[in-house]
Amino acid sequence: AMDTKLLEALYWKGVPVFDMKSNMDTSDVGWGSPKFHKMGREKVTLINEFLPFGYELLMCDTDMVWLK
Repeated sequence: AMDTKLLEALYWKGVPVFDMKSNMDTSDVGWGSPKFHKMGREKVTLINEFLPFGYELLMCDTDMVWLK
């Protein structure tokens, strides 16, 4: 999770989650804002953390739609 509020909510619902320690908050993450760009950089950092272990990753935001 990128913020503590989400981390705690998911944890208490039994969802496997870990703290990215990005110190993000949920205010003003609108398209193009500085926090929006920081969020994108944090995702790239997360991907780079997993790749050395040989994982293949597919990142997808919750607002994405996949069409067949």
